[in-house]
Amino acid sequence: MLDNVPINGFSGTFGTIIAVIIGMICFFVAKGYENLILIIPILTVIYRLYSYVVYERHLEK
Repeated sequence: MLDNVPINGFSGTFGTIIAVIIGMICFFVAKGYENLILIIPILTVIYRLYSYVVYERHLEK
């Protein structure tokens, strides 16, 4: 679906921002086992941070 789309492009940044917002909303609204839904937005943010640390940080600007 997103072949050859860079993670540091608009769609990657937008998706990360939306994941952070959804994660914060779920953190304050969900109770008990419903907090397991937080895994999805948290994985998106972790994937983005991993990509930055491993690849993007070392690129010349």
